[in-house]
Amino acid sequence: KNCLKEKMKLSLPIHLQAVALEELNETPEFRDLQIIELRKAIEELPLESDKLTDTSDLNLIRFLRSKKFSIQNALLATIQWHHFYEKYMNVLTNITKEEIIQFSNFITVVRESGAKGRVILIMRPAKGIKMFTPELKKNNPRAMLRINFWIFEKLSFDPQVQVNGLVVINNFRDMTFFDQMAMSSMAPLGDQLATFQHFQILGMRFKAAYIFEQPPFMNWLWFFIKPFMSDKIKTRFFLCGHDYSVLSNAFTDINILPADLRNSSTLPVTSEPCTSADSNWIEEQLELEN
Repeated sequence: KNCLKEKMKLSLPIHLQAVALEELNETPEFRDLQIIELRKAIEELPLESDKLTDTSDLNLIRFLRSKKFSIQNALLATIQWHHFYEKYMNVLTNITKEEIIQFSNFITVVRESGAKGRVILIMRPAKGIKMFTPELKKNNPRAMLRINFWIFEKLSFDPQVQVNGLVVINNFRDMTFFDQMAMSSMAPLGDQLATFQHFQILGMRFKAAYIFEQPPFMNWLWFFIKPFMSDKIKTRFFLCGHDYSVLSNAFTDINILPADLRNSSTLPVTSEPCTSADSNWIEEQLELEN
């Protein structure tokens, strides 16, 4: 019965099936076969320390889809993920519900409509800057690394992300110099690089990242991570400053974005609310955990 439930969860909605077939050559039969092959490849690894512990269908499929069902590339990703998690286990485990909810003020997930609609992660730190207090830094100095890990893990299990891809928008508008300093103190360079490493290992179908009104530490971060990026990723990463016009080319329907981004774009806007924001995305993910 549990096996049947897992197979049902692997099945894609109708609107994603055609895209998965076109871009990933995925059919139910091929998908099931590749999961079996990847699981076998993990079991046959010579070093126990390389073996992924969770080899459930739902865990393996995210690595397979991210690597377009290449067993060799997916296997390497599972090894890298396993070593990453082992390295940061003490930091990344026991993340509490209360710890996650406090970040919900500035995290929004938006879904484009249509067969090839992307998932868009929007972060607006100014909406939650009051939480970056000396007390938080003392009690949970690696809070940013923990929440970033949790968010990207959840998104990597999302079938729409696996098939259609992810866009990231980070808007630092309305952050003062002191706000930026408070935030940067919660995200030391080592943790920022770890977040980038985790994102690369997951290999989600990354479509683009737009960073608006970035503070100075983001320019420094870009300097450090750029050499580790593939040429393909470099062409999809944009430090936009105050130039919101890039959204005009990125999105045909501006109304899928929250009001502050819509009003900054050069596209015509309506007075209607954001049409597809999952305003309770974090709460929904927490409910799924239970």
